[in-house]
Amino acid sequence: RLAQSIGIANPHDLQTKDRAQDWQMLSEVGLLGLRMRDNGIPLASGVEVMIAAQALGETLAPQPFTSAVLASELLALAAAPEVLFEELAGGETRYALLLDHNLERLASPEEADCIAWDSQDAHYALGLLGNQVVRLSLAEGFEETLSAADLTRSLLHRHGTLGAYEAIGQPLSEEQLKRWYALALTTVAADIAGAIKGAHTGAVAYTKERSQYGVLIGSFQAIQHLCAE
Repeated sequence: RLAQSIGIANPHDLQTKDRAQDWQMLSEVGLLGLRMRDNGIPLASGVEVMIAAQALGETLAPQPFTSAVLASELLALAAAPEVLFEELAGGETRYALLLDHNLERLASPEEADCIAWDSQDAHYALGLLGNQVVRLSLAEGFEETLSAADLTRSLLHRHGTLGAYEAIGQPLSEEQLKRWYALALTTVAADIAGAIKGAHTGAVAYTKERSQYGVLIGSFQAIQHLCAE
C-alpha cells in the first residue's frame, strides 16, 4: 500500500510528487532502518529487504531506498556510532553510495571519475579506502548531474579526486565486505525484478482495456503471445 501511494504512474508525477513527504513516510514505517541491529542481529533479513525493494520497484517509487538500506548496512558492519543509524533511520541524514565509473564496486574517495549513486537529496556518499568505510560530503566536488536511463534515480559525477573524507567505524573484514556485496546485489536485483513485474502488470491491464477494430486487443493471439513471453 505504501509503494502504491508513493509510486508514479507517468513521467509528470516525477515533477509533482512531494518527495520529502514520501521520504518521511518511508522513515515512519521503519523501512530506512531495516538493517539496524538489535544486540548485533539485523531487524530485517535480506529476504525482507528484497521484498521491500521489489514492492517499491514495482511502482517506480522515486525514492533512494536502495542506497539508504545499503548505507545502513555498511555503517552496521563498520560498527559506526549509533547516532549515525538514528539519523539515517529517521530520514534526517541521507547517504549515496560512492561507486566506480562502471558502477561495479564501492570506490575510494582518492579515485578520479567516481559516481555518487542513488544520490537524491543526499548529504554524504559512503565509499571504501582499502577496507575502511569513509564518508565524504556531496557539497564538494560533485558538480555534474548525469542523465540516467532510470528517471527515478539520481547520479552525481566528479572528475577529480577529493582529499577531504572521514573514516567511519572499524575496517571491514573480507567476509563482511563479501556479505555487503551479496546484500547489494540482492537488493538491486529485487528492484529490477519489481520494475519488470510492474511493467508486465501494466501491459496486461492495458490489453484488457484497449480496443482495436471493435474488440479488445487482448483477444489477438499475437498480443497474447507477447504477454505470455
